[in-house]
Amino acid sequence: MADANLLVSYDPGHEITAKTSVENALKEIKESFKFLKAPVEGLFYLDVKNPKKTVKALGKLFAKKPELFSYTYHWTPVDAWCASGIPGVLGTVQSLIRVPESGRALVEDALGDRLHAVLCETLS
Repeated sequence: MADANLLVSYDPGHEITAKTSVENALKEIKESFKFLKAPVEGLFYLDVKNPKKTVKALGKLFAKKPELFSYTYHWTPVDAWCASGIPGVLGTVQSLIRVPESGRALVEDALGDRLHAVLCETLS
């Protein structure tokens, strides 16, 4: 799961057609990809080189050839996966915030309690 960096939702009743649709769209933009094992029906897990760039290119392709996307719903790039629970989410968020070492303590002081409070409120 942690290797997946692009999620594509689809109707589970049309899995084979949706998979072909995904393959055709990605080949059209010349993107290499790999399907990974997904833990749920209705969601493809993929590994691509640059998911944000891929989704942007797919948006342009959709404008020209919307029929390629008839069997898929959402194409979502993944920046990072995190463990469930507040410590996992906090650790992931902190790892995604890029701050020079000299300013790290200041940012942690400024966001520490607030970030924890926002996550507690959101997750409860």
